[in-house]
Amino acid sequence: MIVSDDPYMMQDMCHPSRSREEIILDIIDFKETYGGDYGDWYVGTTDDPRKSFFCRYDQCGGNGTRIYCPCPDRAVADRIRSYFLSKGMKKDESCGEDLGLYVYTYKTGNGMLTK
Repeated sequence: MIVSDDPYMMQDMCHPSRSREEIILDIIDFKETYGGDYGDWYVGTTDDPRKSFFCRYDQCGGNGTRIYCPCPDRAVADRIRSYFLSKGMKKDESCGEDLGLYVYTYKTGNGMLTK
């Protein structure tokens, strides 16, 4: 799991060998820590989380807290994204469709990233 309040400083706290279930639990814990309904959150996958985050943040001028986790493969990342979409998170397409090895999420509103 990688968490940061600073868009220029991201800390690696999750190993890519973690299972789909472990990554889902990390993201759920993160969501519960920062609160809000699933509909307040965006989820996406990418091969370059910095590009995705910076593209979105540059558009919005935000610096909200976010998380990204490396996944064993793209299929796992896509299944995790699909899981959170089924829970009500919004699909992040701000930088185009980018299926990749990382799944990421961030919250909107209340001092977090907004459109």
